[in-house]
Amino acid sequence: MNIYPKTIKLYPFARKEFSFNGLISFDEFDKLSSIIGKQAGNVECGFSLYLKDEKIPVIKGFVSAKVFVECQRCLNKMPQKLHSNFLIAFVDEQQEIGLDKTIDTLNFQEELFVIDFLTDELLLNLPMITKHDDNCNIEYEKMNLKTLDKEEKKENPFNILKSLKK
Repeated sequence: MNIYPKTIKLYPFARKEFSFNGLISFDEFDKLSSIIGKQAGNVECGFSLYLKDEKIPVIKGFVSAKVFVECQRCLNKMPQKLHSNFLIAFVDEQQEIGLDKTIDTLNFQEELFVIDFLTDELLLNLPMITKHDDNCNIEYEKMNLKTLDKEEKKENPFNILKSLKK
């Protein structure tokens, strides 16, 4: 495991053009674990900070992880690759006006909490509905599904309305 800063003071780190590349244990990602469940392994990440136009702190990098999530069809665990490339400037309202539109912006803050930031980037790349690409291994025989024959034998509840119409 690489040693990384827990918090980053944006201006001082950007002035020094701080960068980090390495692995961070999933054990550090409490918020992510509470949403998708406990994970084993590491999160790979790399980022660097710099000043744009000598006054706007910018973070550029990536975060990547292989997680196991629950398939919404069959409810079995399945692997899911999460990856995010980011380029984010920390600005106030006036600074945002002159920025290139390819750079995402966040409201300026003095400090950046690394794990929270990386967690948010991973969660933004988590699919809304996780499911296998191919057919799931659903065993329909074991499910207590009603057959069409039983449903056809039921009386139509609107038949009573026919007698009122006469």
